[in-house]
Amino acid sequence: MSTSHHQLTPKQRLNKVLNSEIPDRVPWVDHFMNNSLPNQILKKQLKYNFKFIRNSPEILDFLGIDAFEFRVTAPVYCEILKENGIEMYGSGLIKSKEDLKEIKLPDPGSTDILKEAEILANNFGDRYALILSTRSGFMNTYLSLGFDGFSYALIDDPGFIDNLFYKMRDWTLELVEHLKQFPFDAIRVTDDIAYKNGLLFSPNILEKYLLSAHKMVKEFSGLPFMFHSDGNFMAIMDRLIDIGVDVVSNIEPEAMDIVKLKKKYGDKVKIMGNISVNTLATGTPEEVFQETKQRLQQLAPGSGYILSSSNSLPVYCKPENIVAMKRALEDYGWY
Repeated sequence: MSTSHHQLTPKQRLNKVLNSEIPDRVPWVDHFMNNSLPNQILKKQLKYNFKFIRNSPEILDFLGIDAFEFRVTAPVYCEILKENGIEMYGSGLIKSKEDLKEIKLPDPGSTDILKEAEILANNFGDRYALILSTRSGFMNTYLSLGFDGFSYALIDDPGFIDNLFYKMRDWTLELVEHLKQFPFDAIRVTDDIAYKNGLLFSPNILEKYLLSAHKMVKEFSGLPFMFHSDGNFMAIMDRLIDIGVDVVSNIEPEAMDIVKLKKKYGDKVKIMGNISVNTLATGTPEEVFQETKQRLQQLAPGSGYILSSSNSLPVYCKPENIVAMKRALEDYGWY
C-alpha cells in the first residue's frame, strides 16, 4: 500500500474519476448506509438528525467513503410493508383518475430541503463530494399504480399513467432547479427497471418514460449523471450512454458481469459497484476482503471505477464486513 504520495480530498478524488482522470486511489461511494451501522462500526452513538443528508463525516472518514448523499424524492403512494425493520413496497394506492385529484405533492423547494442542503454545502462541500440523489418519476409512478394497475393502464388508459408520471417528473425537475445553487458534484437517479434476468419493462416503455425523464434531469442539473438500477439492464446500455449517463452504478454480480461490462463500455461510461450485498450480509470478513481486492485489481486499471456495494449497505450487512471493504481498499485501491 502506498500512501506516501500527495493525497487528494474525497471531493477531488471522485471528480478526477468523473473527469476520466486517474486519482490517487479508487473512490468509494455508497448510496445508503442504514443508520445503525455507523454506530456499530464506530462502537459509539452518533448524534445525527438529518432528514435528507445521508451519512456523517465520522463514518465517511473512518471507512474512507468519499461522498455525502443528499436524498430527496417525490412520494410513492403505496402500502409500505415492514419486515425485520426493512421497508418494502406493497400494492399501489392510486386506482383511478379520482385518486389522482387527491394527490398533493410536497413543495420541492421547501425550507427544510433548502436549509439542509445549505448545511451540507457549508459544512462539507469543500472537502467531500456531494451527490444529489432522487428519482426521475418513473418508479414513483409504477409503484403508486402497482405493477398490475400500471400494466392494465398501459393498454386501457395510457393517459392515466401519463398524468401521474408528468406530475412526478416535473416535481423532480423543480427540485433540481431549487438545488442548483449548491455545489453538488453529481446527481444519482435511482429508478429500478430490471430484475436478475433482464428488464421489467419493454424498451419502448422505458424510452417513453424513464429515458426521456433521465435525459431531462441530466440536462436540467448540468451535473455528471449516475444511473442506478438493480438487476440486468444490459439491453438498454447503449441508450443510457446516448442520453448522457456518466456512471452506471451498483452493478449486481448476480445479474451482470462487471468485468465484461468494463471491457465493452469502459471507454464510454464509468462503472460503479459490484461488492455483493449477499457477501456483505452473509459472508466472512475474509470473503469480503477477497471480493473487494479482486474487483479493485480487475476494474481499477486506467481509472473509471468507483467502489461500492451492489446496492446499498442495509441493516443486515455485518459491520465487520464493511470494515473488510475498507481494509481491501487501503491495501489495493491506490494507483
